[in-house]
Amino acid sequence: MINIARFVLLVLVVTFVSFVPFVVAAQPAVATLAGRIVDTQLAATPGASVRVRSLATSNTWTATSDERGRFTIPMLPPGEYAIEVSLSGFAPWRAEAVTLQVGQERQLDIQLYPGKVQEDIVVRAETRPLNTVVDGVLSAARIETLPLNGRNFLELALLIPGNAPTPVFDPTKTNSVLISSAGQMGRE
Repeated sequence: MINIARFVLLVLVVTFVSFVPFVVAAQPAVATLAGRIVDTQLAATPGASVRVRSLATSNTWTATSDERGRFTIPMLPPGEYAIEVSLSGFAPWRAEAVTLQVGQERQLDIQLYPGKVQEDIVVRAETRPLNTVVDGVLSAARIETLPLNGRNFLELALLIPGNAPTPVFDPTKTNSVLISSAGQMGRE
């Protein structure tokens, strides 16, 4: 009787051990990412692009949401992923370091918010050569028509851009006009 019990036990162990590789092989070492994409009114957003990138290998998988806003990306290797969802008219949605484990079916509920309206403005202008020279010429006809206070010819220099009167520091030269040109001191 003991021999029969040992025989039955041996048959059960052999049977169990022979089926274990098939059971282990039947479970794939992958995960699934699925979810639903809605807007701020909780309405489905069909046509949203879902991009999944593996942080370990940089491989990418993509999917598009259906008319109910649902998407599925099966057969993903376990690991960490960066997920980006985009749809025209909405701000992009991003998630970093989403972990997927073996046999897991991860569900994401994603809500998209309206994006900023963006316009491209192109400005075209004529280019002119840059001239940094500050100078000018007063014609004789213009000089003759100008009223000069005290007939001081140095006051004509104040009509040219970049010139300005400077203070006189010498008390003996109170009737003098000193001109600062391009920010320089009047005595220079």
